Amino acid sequence: MKRFLLISAYLVSASLFSLSAASPKEAEAFVKSIASEPFSFSYDYEIFTEVLVVGSGKACVFGKSYRVESGDMLFCSDGKTRWTVDSDSKEIYIESVDEASKDYLSNPAALLSSLSEAFTIAEEGSLTFSGKHYNGFKLVPSVKGTGLSSVTLYFSGKTPARVEVVPVDGPKAVFTLASFAEDKKDGTRFTVDPASYGKSFLVTDLR
Repeated sequence: MKRFLLISAYLVSASLFSLSAASPKEAEAFVKSIASEPFSFSYDYEIFTEVLVVGSGKACVFGKSYRVESGDMLFCSDGKTRWTVDSDSKEIYIESVDEASKDYLSNPAALLSSLSEAFTIAEEGSLTFSGKHYNGFKLVPSVKGTGLSSVTLYFSGKTPARVEVVPVDGPKAVFTLASFAEDKKDGTRFTVDPASYGKSFLVTDLR
């Protein structure tokens, strides 16, 4: 569940960051404004399992690099290596990123370069969520193996307000987004030094 949450949060940021030509005007304007700089945002989430799971977190994305934090979890990558830090369990997992993979639940960074190729717009215009009306659109996969059923983005003016991520096999996650801002360029935030966590953490290197 923790891993799904962090991957979903990155899918949200990747979706917003990589939308380009043929996307609705709201998304196009937003992406143009942050395309050349890192951007960060905060979010609240709901995951619709048998028992509703709620929480909050923050994320920063720049190119294929990302850093997503929620509670005691950290999920980040510099585009080549992925680190998952579980401070509650005192565990750190290190994995290589398979840039060729189209399974976005295991390689969310792949979404950055292939969103327009792997997804099509199934619905756009005025969308309703919890009784409120937004401009937005629903993306569905046009190829097999994405791991996703749909990604729906809701915009308030030119700013994304809500994102709904529905995997093929798993619970739906809904994110409410806020505090969008350009961030400073600092590549070190997208890597993890396991030694900085001390000897009490178990490090599993799967590379």
